[in-house]
Amino acid sequence: MIPAEADTAENPVPVDVVEISIEGLRLQSKNFFYPDALVSVRIKMGRNITFNGWTVWVLDKYLPEGHVYHTGIQIESITDAGVGVIGTKRIEGLIDEILGSAASRRGGRG
Repeated sequence: MIPAEADTAENPVPVDVVEISIEGLRLQSKNFFYPDALVSVRIKMGRNITFNGWTVWVLDKYLPEGHVYHTGIQIESITDAGVGVIGTKRIEGLIDEILGSAASRRGGRG
């Protein structure tokens, strides 16, 4: 899981990015995101990367740690604070970089 912060028109809330792909994100959070809501998800990895998209599904999950929501976000655009909007040709490399950074924070564990 990758720690991040999600923001709708309300206050930012902590989330974990459970899955990431070119098309979307799966978030885990104690907060409910309404379907069709515009969401910005910021991942901090030495710089701020923001995924902007729409909530397309929400699931209730009951884990040993308690109740959480899993939320699917369809990505519309990605912004790197140092570069600006990321074009489609650079998205795969950025996702690989994010996953590599998350793995190194966990000590290389998968």
